Amino acid sequence: MTVNFAQVTADACFSAFAETVTFAGTEVQGIAENELVNVPGYEDLVEPRSTLTVRKADVPTVQKGQPVIIRGQTYQVDQKMPDQSDFDVLVKVLLR
Repeated sequence: MTVNFAQVTADACFSAFAETVTFAGTEVQGIAENELVNVPGYEDLVEPRSTLTVRKADVPTVQKGQPVIIRGQTYQVDQKMPDQSDFDVLVKVLLR
């Protein structure tokens, strides 16, 4: 039996930290954070940003400008973060 450790880890994190958010009109589970990020496309630029991590299975297409509602606050997708080691399971986006 093959174990997808990225999926197992994602499931554990989502069980502990995820909340219901609305992503492009669809309710999904996501992990919202405010964090310091290296902004893709800008060498050495680190800034505080709101981010959202969702399961790729729930949000297969991510486009700039898609609306995201978290705790009653409306954001827009600014850009998708580069894929990490869990690229087949999760996607993280920067919000504006």
